[in-house]
Amino acid sequence: MYYARGEGTPRDPARAVFEFDKACTGGEPTACSSVGSMYRNAYGVVRDDARALAYFTKACKLGLEDACRWVEENERQ
Repeated sequence: MYYARGEGTPRDPARAVFEFDKACTGGEPTACSSVGSMYRNAYGVVRDDARALAYFTKACKLGLEDACRWVEENERQ
């Protein structure tokens, strides 16, 4: 989060993606959702809706309800 917003450190979106991905791999659902949002919004990475969906799906499986809603809405489109 600090790298994404530049809190106490220079803003570095690419580093934020790396750190969120690492935390997501460790089972942190909020990190999965955060990196999914970064891919969905092309923040620090090239927009990739398939990757965004994969991260949101993992966050949902880890119990993050907001991510589940995003996955459900995305599947309806």
